[in-house]
Amino acid sequence: MARKTGAVPEWVKDITDDPEYQAMLKKRAVAGILPPNAEIQLWKYRWGSPPEEINLHVEDFTSKSTDDLIALNRELQTKLDELRELEAMLASSDEPAATEAPAVH
Repeated sequence: MARKTGAVPEWVKDITDDPEYQAMLKKRAVAGILPPNAEIQLWKYRWGSPPEEINLHVEDFTSKSTDDLIALNRELQTKLDELRELEAMLASSDEPAATEAPAVH
C-alpha cells in the first residue's frame, strides 16, 4: 500500500492519464455502475467539497410596520424590474442582428 506522502506514484499517473482508462471510467459513470464513493470523488474534484457549515441570516419581518413592508416590496420590485431589463438586453445581444448582411461564400 502506498504511503500518504502527497506525491502521486508514476504508475498511478500512467493509469489515470490513459485515454482507454478514462473512456472506461466514463462509461461506468454514465451507466451508473461506479461505486458511490468514486462518484462522490469525481464531483468533489469537479466542484470542490461542499462547505461543512452553512450560515444563514434571516431577517425578522414581524417587527416591521405595514408601511415599511410596502416600501421594501417596492424597492425589491424595482430591483427585479432592473434585472429583467438587463436580462432582456443580454438575451437580445446574443441574437444575431436582423440587419446583418448574409455571409458571402
